[in-house]
Amino acid sequence: MGKNSSQNPAQTHRTTIIRSAREALRQNQLAQVVRALTPLLTASPPDAEALYIAGLVAERQLRPDDAIQLARQSLATMSHPDTLRLLASSLRKAGDLQEAIRVCDQLLAVRPNSKEALAIKSDALQESGELDTAEALLDKLEAAFQTEGQETHPSVIETRARLRIQQGRFDEAAELCDSLIHRKDIAPVLARLAYFTKAKACDRAGRYPDAFDAATNANQIGNPFFDPASYESSITNIIKHWSGERFDKYP
Repeated sequence: MGKNSSQNPAQTHRTTIIRSAREALRQNQLAQVVRALTPLLTASPPDAEALYIAGLVAERQLRPDDAIQLARQSLATMSHPDTLRLLASSLRKAGDLQEAIRVCDQLLAVRPNSKEALAIKSDALQESGELDTAEALLDKLEAAFQTEGQETHPSVIETRARLRIQQGRFDEAAELCDSLIHRKDIAPVLARLAYFTKAKACDRAGRYPDAFDAATNANQIGNPFFDPASYESSITNIIKHWSGERFDKYP
């Protein structure tokens, strides 16, 4: 996502700010990103790319509501597939599943082979209880990796493990998690998630010692950043978007 540079001093200044912000983001210096973007965020109108990058900061800080707002502001000025991805992912995390699916379809219309769009949509469909459609998308996603000669991304396998839990296939879910846990290239955050998913699968299967061991291993990896405001927002979104009927169907 970007704009062509020019010799115009204002445009040159903008380019410098965007580059500085993106470099700070690569180094995960999130406060520095926002400071760098301030001139572009407070302009009238705000810069679309600056809004998008600020949305990425909100996404990393587990603030989906803020990420949604920033993505929508950015899209109102300039449509871009990366911003649609940010919006769809944040909507799913906020619990607005049908809107997340709708935005994924928008993204797929622009990028038909977008793995991120397929993954987000599959997740949203799974959480909506549309298990067969969700699995069909996972199959399509896995085939895309194979076609490109790539190993299936760990997040896809973890998503399928959660799907197996909803299908009542608990031992299969645990096996999928094991296949992730033993991969050397898995990121700590995904390893932690795989252990927790295995703990849930083993608990549902009545394999309580295995469930305890998996949960213990997950906790040993460490806790992610916790933001009380984000937690409160998440609870509000659950109450808003999740009906009693959906809770009854979700494992």
